[in-house]
Amino acid sequence: MQKCNVPNGVIGDWEVCREGDLVILMHKQDAWMDNGEVVDHRDFVANASGRILITGLGLGLIAEELSGKPEVKEIIVLEKEPEVIALVAPSFANNKKVKIIQADAFVRIPELGIFDFAWHDIWLRTPAKEAVKILSVWAPSCRAQWVWDYNKNKRCEYEQCEINTTSAKSNSGP
Repeated sequence: MQKCNVPNGVIGDWEVCREGDLVILMHKQDAWMDNGEVVDHRDFVANASGRILITGLGLGLIAEELSGKPEVKEIIVLEKEPEVIALVAPSFANNKKVKIIQADAFVRIPELGIFDFAWHDIWLRTPAKEAVKILSVWAPSCRAQWVWDYNKNKRCEYEQCEINTTSAKSNSGP
């Protein structure tokens, strides 16, 4: 289980709470994520380097873990819910690598530039249609994209999707 520095709190319909070592992000009565999910992104973290895009802040676990890697230069996190940002972003106040932006993950922001790796994790369960949509939206800006919970038996993780190989050429930032 990954250590989580986000304090307990409630803002609007979102809550961070603890049950022993388990830290849970709740939306209304649904457990949105917890710090036991570290196993779900282990392969992505091991492979990621350069500029990273993360869609979905959650508890910030993947951003925190990536920020400790010297080969990761910058992490841009897009989060739609201002309440989640308010709960989690303060734990990144002194982290120079992580920038959190309130934005809809399904709307590409060309001004952000090109990313070497992208991690998409904005669902309780990833509908295939939504996974394909987000991969298509970010294809022009990402060299490699991984999607949490997309096809549990054969994840989209680190499949350098065909759509990416010709569209994201430059390594320049914004």
